Amino acid sequence: MEKYFLLFHDWVQCHRRMALATLTLFLAVCVALVARLDFKEDITDFLPVDEHYRRSMQVYQEVASANKIVLQFRSDEGMDSIIAGVERFGAELPKHDTIGWVRAFEPQMDMTVALDVAEFVYSHLPYLLDEADYARMDSLLADADFAPRRLAWIEHQLTSMTGSFMQPMLQLDPMGMGNRVAAHLRDFQPEMSWVQHDGYLFTADSACCLVTIDSPFGSSESDMNGRLVEMLNNVADASLPDGVTMRPTGAPVIAAGNATQIRRDTVLSLSVSVVLILALLLWAFRSLRSLWYIVLSTSFGFLVALATISLIGQSLSLIVVGIASIIVGIAVNYPLHFACHSQEVGEGRRTLAELIKPLLVGNVTTVAAFLTLVPLKAEAIRQLGLFSALMLVGTILFVLVVMPHLRPVKGRVMADGAALADTRQRIVGEAVVKSPFSLIIIALLTAFFGWFSLQTTFDSDISHLNFMTDEQRADMSQLATMQGQSDGVTVYLPATQTAMEAMRPTLDSLWRAGDLLAEKNASFLLPSAEKQRERLQLWRDFWQTHNYHTFLSQARDVGFSEEAFEPFQLMVEMEHKPLAYSDFEPLTSTVLTGYVSPDALVTRLTVADADAAARVESVLPGSFDLTSLNSRVASALTDNFNFIGLACACIVFLFLWLSFGRWQLAVIAFTPMAVGWIWILGLMQLLGIQFNIVNIILATFIFGQGDDYTIFITEGLLRDYREGTGRRTLIGYQRSILLSAAIMLVGIGSLILAKHPAMHSLAEVTIIGMAVVVLMAWLLPPMIFHWLLKIKILNIKY
Repeated sequence: MEKYFLLFHDWVQCHRRMALATLTLFLAVCVALVARLDFKEDITDFLPVDEHYRRSMQVYQEVASANKIVLQFRSDEGMDSIIAGVERFGAELPKHDTIGWVRAFEPQMDMTVALDVAEFVYSHLPYLLDEADYARMDSLLADADFAPRRLAWIEHQLTSMTGSFMQPMLQLDPMGMGNRVAAHLRDFQPEMSWVQHDGYLFTADSACCLVTIDSPFGSSESDMNGRLVEMLNNVADASLPDGVTMRPTGAPVIAAGNATQIRRDTVLSLSVSVVLILALLLWAFRSLRSLWYIVLSTSFGFLVALATISLIGQSLSLIVVGIASIIVGIAVNYPLHFACHSQEVGEGRRTLAELIKPLLVGNVTTVAAFLTLVPLKAEAIRQLGLFSALMLVGTILFVLVVMPHLRPVKGRVMADGAALADTRQRIVGEAVVKSPFSLIIIALLTAFFGWFSLQTTFDSDISHLNFMTDEQRADMSQLATMQGQSDGVTVYLPATQTAMEAMRPTLDSLWRAGDLLAEKNASFLLPSAEKQRERLQLWRDFWQTHNYHTFLSQARDVGFSEEAFEPFQLMVEMEHKPLAYSDFEPLTSTVLTGYVSPDALVTRLTVADADAAARVESVLPGSFDLTSLNSRVASALTDNFNFIGLACACIVFLFLWLSFGRWQLAVIAFTPMAVGWIWILGLMQLLGIQFNIVNIILATFIFGQGDDYTIFITEGLLRDYREGTGRRTLIGYQRSILLSAAIMLVGIGSLILAKHPAMHSLAEVTIIGMAVVVLMAWLLPPMIFHWLLKIKILNIKY
């Protein structure tokens, strides 16, 4: 392979214009391909979700009011002051919301909605009454005093303060046949601890007025929700009088807050890392041209990756592109090694000849490690693996094909060779390398860390990766308390009416076993076509045995007019046919919104704890609770990365063996990665750091960095041993490794300043991982190399 690159290098030297034209044409094609690439932003693409997860999350979004934003208006001056502020806010809102994001701002409770729902229910009693209702009416009508008592009660209600509200229902149901149906309807009213003042909803202490609006962007479009929240805050600033404040809360607000915090943390960490990395590179090379060559190399790799993704017809997640900043930390190794070595060697062809093997071996093993992501279920992780591999391939091609022909960099070497040699001598000098006590100490530390590594845990609770301020936590807790949310676990069971009827015996057995604490669904108020036909037949049978005219005659006798109960008479006399699901829209769009999805009813089962939820979900197909759903996804992701770790290890070791041609050399290059991984896991456990679905992705990057470093160290040991050059090559490689690790450590380690939990966890793993990887790369290969030579397991010919 080396001779082919050298032959190509010589050909380019003789045909520079043709090579430059070809490169220019290639870049133009890449730019054209990138221009047609589609981008998308969906964080769930990083989850190994199946159809069950997608369906469950869709149902949860529909029934859990995930798009609701609650505006909290507060003041120390009393409810009237708060109401005045709410009214001014409502008047100011249209001036700012010119696009119409807030479709309805209704701070007062709309009683007409409740009236419409009640009228719909009472006008459709034939579809809602069951055997128990008719048995109850049979018993009541058998009492001769029922009609007089009932009519007297109706007269009293009509003359009361609520008479105008109750009149339509009493005209439709003068006999009280729908009392049980009305009780079912009340079960779906929010169980909130609140008070009402002039139609405004207040908390129980009357200190906060709550106004609910819908976000048109759901809970996942954090950018647009951020703009919506910003607009609401601007309205509050422009309209609320002194002493009145407004604070929004809800899932869309939390999502927007996460996005805002990520942007702030990104700006802060990037500012710090860019300054420090530039300072490092300028100190290392004292040449802006070196920086330019490094930027050109990684930019070329980035462009090749985007163009190839476009060529194979895939869209690309913007989050994957954002993670490219980490991949750059690996890709920058190649131009860094070349730049460092060229400063020491001076001539491009010689630099190329000495670096082809270690660069190629390191690149192939790292690319292979990233390609192990491609078979995984999560779409964005598959894209991440492919994009990373393509970017590294593009970067290495630029380094091996283009960089040798660029003008050599003139500048000082990063550190004086003698000084660095002296530093290395103190860290891993001959005494350390040759001492058996060094191996014993490392073995004991590995055993120590290995014991703790077995206890390293994975945090499967995705909610721990959310950023929330103390105020937001308090607001969400208060809302949960107001809504009467219990300490139990809610299990959602989406199913059709037919499927629910089939699962009834299973539900009954769960009740008998004590696994269920509560069960609520809308099947009674949303009967299937078959159930409607059964109920309509019961309605007809009832009126064939009972004469409603008797009741109406008694009503006229006590003074009611002929038309007083005409709606009831019309309902009894008309012919009823089964209704479509859409005909129940007055219910499904109001009181039953949390219990219906487009193609199923959703039953809410309350259980005591996670264990009970697991038992319930194991026997009810399609059921889920949010915590266990996310945990299953996280567990699947963990299993995926267990596969990645094993696959990476096998691929890297086999390729190292193939490249070096000796299993002993493969062991020298591979052992630091294996031992380093044990140290990383042990240190994480000792420091109380857990893996999560974000920082576990970084494991692949650290593994990729580690194999690059150990390959260079092993190659340096071999070259110096064969050529008898002392430690010239090894020290040069160690210098570039140190610079590369410093860049990676600064680039991602600067996220330690971040407040967002996910970004902070990336920095924690990076700092531990890179420190261990560099230490292992510097210590173990020279020690193993020495001892294999000493005990004559390794025999190297000059």
